[in-house]
Amino acid sequence: MGSSEAPEDPVVVVVDLQRDFIDPEVQSDACSLEKAFCIPGVRRLLTHARTMGWPVVHVGTGHADRETLPAHQRRSGREAYCVTGSRGHEFVVEPEGLDIGIYKRWYSAFDSDLESLLAGRKTVVWAGIATDCCIQQSVFEADRLDIRSIVPIECVSASSRDSFAWSLASMSKSAGEVVNLDRLLEKADDYAALPDGEVKDAAEMWFKQQETKMNGKQGLTLEDLLHRLEQ
Repeated sequence: MGSSEAPEDPVVVVVDLQRDFIDPEVQSDACSLEKAFCIPGVRRLLTHARTMGWPVVHVGTGHADRETLPAHQRRSGREAYCVTGSRGHEFVVEPEGLDIGIYKRWYSAFDSDLESLLAGRKTVVWAGIATDCCIQQSVFEADRLDIRSIVPIECVSASSRDSFAWSLASMSKSAGEVVNLDRLLEKADDYAALPDGEVKDAAEMWFKQQETKMNGKQGLTLEDLLHRLEQ
């Protein structure tokens, strides 16, 4: 549902676009190529944001070892990922210019200095991964902090179509506004949030289109996928 509040210039927050999550060449068990579906949209969003003078914050995950993983992952015997200094820790979409890069250990982007960096701004455009984990946790936490969340379908992703669609529907119902990227860039109709009842179908359709462009992932590199997605 759309908000009746007047739109303000937002802060763009890009979450977890790091190699351990999306690049199969680093051989992380946290990796899923489908999570990279959002990268062309993220690049479009960032180009627009920098042109408009919107602040951009990249929030990555950074672990020292297994002991810094979230508690459930430690109990489950998960191997450490996004270890500081490793190739898997690198951003795929890197900060540029006045962009700020910060790190978290838990899922929510607010498990970092993000709240203080927002400096009183009350609208965030979320981008990155994954909708069924860190993006969702961040959007719900933002709502608790009275921060408005805008989530462009084409700028986020997840490991599967079902997870992607259902998590966006959940966010739209309870914590944020799901939009199409083109309408966001036009800043039309106060960001033109999709009605709750349309979010799941719109998300499924977009994800399916990216799967078609992927055309199978056996032996596919991240660079190969990005080339296909940008056609």
